[in-house]
Amino acid sequence: MSRTISFAEILIESALSLHSEKPVEPTRESILDPSALTYLVAQLQPYRRPIPRYKGIPPNRPLRVLTPEQQSALSELSRFSCTPLSSGFTAKELKSVYRKALIKNHPDHGGNTQSFYLVKKYYELLSLLVKT
Repeated sequence: MSRTISFAEILIESALSLHSEKPVEPTRESILDPSALTYLVAQLQPYRRPIPRYKGIPPNRPLRVLTPEQQSALSELSRFSCTPLSSGFTAKELKSVYRKALIKNHPDHGGNTQSFYLVKKYYELLSLLVKT
């Protein structure tokens, strides 16, 4: 009658076989292959929390000098989306804020047509800064 062996015993046996010059055959029968279990356990990576990145504008991103019209468009677009947008924005950040503002001010979602078109106008004005 074969006895079931624990996972720890399988790992110990497989570790012995890996560190010895002559492979050690398992003495007990098991359903699981010890070498396969060792391989799988070796593939496990410990969980590492992601490193928090910088908050705000990175030091290498230049700030833009905005005209008064562009400055008002920036503040209004940030107000419409409830997400702050700094003057050192990227195209990706601008597009994200623009989409949030569109969803919030769309006439089908409780907004009005005038604010919807204002958001589009502000986006077109600010997108010229990113493309150049």
